[in-house]
Amino acid sequence: MANLFGVLVDKFDKRLILGLSSAGSGLAIIGYISTRGPLEIVLLSLFGFFSFSGFPLVFSLSSDYAPEGSSSLTNALAWGLGVTGGGVVGPIVTGAIIANDYVHLAFAFEIMALIVLLSALGTALIPKSKRTTKVPLFH
Repeated sequence: MANLFGVLVDKFDKRLILGLSSAGSGLAIIGYISTRGPLEIVLLSLFGFFSFSGFPLVFSLSSDYAPEGSSSLTNALAWGLGVTGGGVVGPIVTGAIIANDYVHLAFAFEIMALIVLLSALGTALIPKSKRTTKVPLFH
């Protein structure tokens, strides 16, 4: 199942698949905080699936926009900004929303999910690349 997005990226526009992955992540987390019982576990698993499949899609997409011979630098920037930026900004925003009162944690997750959904829509604003690289099915 982990290679599902790799197959989809070869058949459809990478921007669309990245947007679907991001939207799936945002919707799954909203579903997770809105439900109880076994469905909670399913939605949390879906959140993980969409989240962890989205980042390789960013690498694939960035390779299409990188100048020849610069894909390593582009991937390093995507990794550095994505992991470092997301790892720093996400907790700061969440912490600012909850303001040391965990009663607001669900609301903070809803805001973060909204940001993810807006970024999913933002993938449509990425200009179409002139070239396309294939995503390997097996590493």
